[in-house]
Amino acid sequence: MSEEQITCPYCNAPLSEGIEQCPNCGEHFKEISIPLKIDSLGKFVVFNVITLGLYQYIWLLFNLKNINKMIVKEKDKKKLNFPIIILAIISLICVTDVLAFKIFGMIELPQNLAIIHFLLGKIIGPTFFVLGLLLTYIITYRTVRIIERYTKNKYNKEISHSDTWMFFSTLLFMPLLSPMFYLIYFIYTFKERVYNPKSTNV
Repeated sequence: MSEEQITCPYCNAPLSEGIEQCPNCGEHFKEISIPLKIDSLGKFVVFNVITLGLYQYIWLLFNLKNINKMIVKEKDKKKLNFPIIILAIISLICVTDVLAFKIFGMIELPQNLAIIHFLLGKIIGPTFFVLGLLLTYIITYRTVRIIERYTKNKYNKEISHSDTWMFFSTLLFMPLLSPMFYLIYFIYTFKERVYNPKSTNV
C-alpha cells in the first residue's frame, strides 16, 4: 500500500503525508520552536530580585531536562552539566554553612566550626560568589550554543548571539541578581531571531 501524497504549498512538489519539511524547497510546515518558553522578561527579573537570585537557578533546574533534549553534540552535555554540578556543590556548601551558623547561633560555636564559618564568610565566600557568577555565565553561553545548534540541526536555520552583549548584560544586570538574563532574553526573542534575524542583532 503506497503512502498518501500531498503537495507542498510553497513549490508544489509531491510529498509523503506527515512530513514536516519539504525536501525540495526546504520550507517547514510547522512553526519553528524550542521546548523552552519565557512569557515575560519583566516577570522573570522581578521574581529573581524577590528571591535574591534564586529564581534563575530554579528555572534552570526545571528546564534542564528540555535543554538536554536539544543537545546535538554529546560534548555539549558535558560542557553544560559540569559547571552546573560545580555550582550545585558551591551552593550546597554555602547553604550548609548558613544553616550551621543559624543552628549554633544561639550558643557559642565550637572552635573548629567557628574557624570554618569565618573562612567561608570572609575569605572563601567572596571567591565562591565570583566563581558562581563565572559558572552562571558559562551555563548561559553553553545553553545559547545548544539552542543555536538545535535550530540548525532540526530546522536548518542559522540564528546567532552577541558575545559582547552577553558579557556586558551579565555585568549590567548583576545588581538585579540576574546574570542569566541574556539566556532568558535569547529564548524570549527566539522566534524573531528565526523569522526576522535582521531585527535582532544582540
